Amino acid sequence: MVRTALILAVWWAQASLVWAGAPDGWETLTTAQQQVLQPVQSEWHQFPALQRQRLIVLANKFPAMKPTEQHRIQSKLREWAKLTPEQRTLARKNYRQLHQLPSDKRRHVKQRIKQSGNRTIMPKTTTTVTPLPPQEADKPAPSSQPPQN
Repeated sequence: MVRTALILAVWWAQASLVWAGAPDGWETLTTAQQQVLQPVQSEWHQFPALQRQRLIVLANKFPAMKPTEQHRIQSKLREWAKLTPEQRTLARKNYRQLHQLPSDKRRHVKQRIKQSGNRTIMPKTTTTVTPLPPQEADKPAPSSQPPQN
């Protein structure tokens, strides 16, 4: 019961910030906030109010963070700014799926991602590879040579 009340209180606080109106324009941010959020400046006006508010909260916490955490945040913001809309949609989908997993499975998946070293965001390629359906993947690839009689 207490947990539910706490969750509702946090939700209400966030919702009230949005209803009260998050800053609309980049120019309403402080200089310090603008410096932290500079990688996403060109898209600021496109962000929903809740996302802008979350980024403002992040920018306000930034000075109190350790230098390694500040570097990580700046790096992630730069990576996000470079993503195409399709890549962002996929990243959001993957994030939601990951956080729907039970905590033990989520830890396992995160550990596998970390071990694979696939922490960088790859640029979008001009060619895409479409995987074969499972039943066709087991068949041998067609030979480029004519059959021999």
